[in-house]
Amino acid sequence: MARMRIEFDGFEKFLEEIERQEKDIKPAVNKALEKTFDVVQSGVEQTIPPHHRSGATEDSMYKTPVVEWTGNVAEVKVGFNLSENVTSQFLIYGAKASITGVPYRPPDMKLWNAIFGSAVTKRIEEIQRNVFEEILK
Repeated sequence: MARMRIEFDGFEKFLEEIERQEKDIKPAVNKALEKTFDVVQSGVEQTIPPHHRSGATEDSMYKTPVVEWTGNVAEVKVGFNLSENVTSQFLIYGAKASITGVPYRPPDMKLWNAIFGSAVTKRIEEIQRNVFEEILK
């Protein structure tokens, strides 16, 4: 599981302008994070099929965006629900050989990139910026 937030260059200026125009920022934040969820989960869904065994890992994928607010901080969980299945962590980060007999497994870089890669990060920044530009029109 990863938590995504609103993060792009110039975000503070958007906040100042939204405040100056006395607009409610929460709908824009919710929309931006929901779109962020869609981008990440789409990539995860495309990269997970080669790992299908029991279906448990696929079943642990987050299906719908839930934006959680803690004070002035909003986040959306993406990827996999670790309380349901931890296998995704071994797929994303790999597994080192251990004395317990777990064999070495390299990380699946396609899956890792779907969540943390620079291309998806740039796409998320673009989407978030567009959402905030819309609210200021």
